[in-house]
Amino acid sequence: MESFNGKIEKFRNKTIMILLEKLRNKWMSNLARRAELASEWDGKVTPKVKTMLAKLKMDSRYCKIILAGKGEYSVIEGRTTFTIDLNRRHCDCMFCDISSIRCKHAIRYIIRERKDLEDFVDESYSIEKDLPKLGPLPVEDIGRGRPQSVRRKDVTERRCFKRSSTLRCKKCGQLGHNSRRHNPVTGELIVRKQKNRKAKAGTKRPKGRPPKEVTVTKKQKCNQHS
Repeated sequence: MESFNGKIEKFRNKTIMILLEKLRNKWMSNLARRAELASEWDGKVTPKVKTMLAKLKMDSRYCKIILAGKGEYSVIEGRTTFTIDLNRRHCDCMFCDISSIRCKHAIRYIIRERKDLEDFVDESYSIEKDLPKLGPLPVEDIGRGRPQSVRRKDVTERRCFKRSSTLRCKKCGQLGHNSRRHNPVTGELIVRKQKNRKAKAGTKRPKGRPPKEVTVTKKQKCNQHS
């Protein structure tokens, strides 16, 4: 996010349309420049992976191999022993499982067998997989509206109805009620009393504020009689 903010710092004072156009031109030129550099690559993997393999090759000089047969062997490095299965691409150091690149213990065995290290690198690091990412975006025909997420059913397919379930009491094991409506004393079903709204309709409190009581003083009474 910080690198993205640094890229658009020059165009922040522009309007939305000019900002988007500037960013489009900048990213388009960056992709074209990287694609031109990538066209000069040689070999099967990218230069970054080649540098990593060269470093691992130098570190593998201090490893000693003990063969076990069928692609399995042990490598002693200092006071530590690592078990490696080349067929399953697994090593006890877990470097192969994380980076998909052979560790220095596996590279020691590959060098001993006089094989190419680039053949044991995952396909995601190959130049053939990396070059299409730097090219132009693929043209896709996208229809209008929101894409459909639910599969259209065939006419011959049966409709899926909601799955109904029956309550079962955990205490007595009977159907039709749950443990909350079970009476632990008698073992019978507790029937909830329904409120009789019609009976209480006559005693219902009227809405609004109650009328305010008017008090008449003696002076007001005298004035009324006079």
